[in-house]
Amino acid sequence: MVTNNAISTCGKLFKITVLYLTLLFIVSCNLLYPDDDLTLQRQDYTGKELRMNGYYYCYNEYGMVIRFYYMNGLLLKTGSHKGKDFEIIDKELVDEYSKYPNMYNHKYNWGTFLIEGNNYLMESLVEDPSGVRLCIYRESGYIENDTTIHTIESYYSGKNETKQIDELWHFRQFVHKPDSTNNFIK
Repeated sequence: MVTNNAISTCGKLFKITVLYLTLLFIVSCNLLYPDDDLTLQRQDYTGKELRMNGYYYCYNEYGMVIRFYYMNGLLLKTGSHKGKDFEIIDKELVDEYSKYPNMYNHKYNWGTFLIEGNNYLMESLVEDPSGVRLCIYRESGYIENDTTIHTIESYYSGKNETKQIDELWHFRQFVHKPDSTNNFIK
């Protein structure tokens, strides 16, 4: 006869085994499919080609995409915002960051940029097609003026694919810029 105690012990053992196998799977994926490392090293930005007291935005198939640029050579991607006007987006950025100060504490939110003359280059990480690891995404273009970046080419290492693009990034002043401290790019 099987007792309730034996069933309870088997149930606990089963749960522990499933948990252990899940953790082993996660660790194995990270070892078998490591994230790419950025190739564009962070360099302090000392130029005047870009403005640092706000964000740059662009409209693409995902909606409005926002990037913050920092004097330490980092950039922060906040994701896309569909069908919203600036006042709503600005309020969301402030509210979300004040409620969740670690919301941008993900490797894929951060990248580096480099300005040489009026040439622009940025690099960040995005998911590969399988969604298992992060791959390099790079854009290049030029600075039209201190409020406009024109990107003309992108490279995605997940598919080893270079594309010609035509995106205009416009500046918007914004006083509540998130801090650039992160655990991913030194």
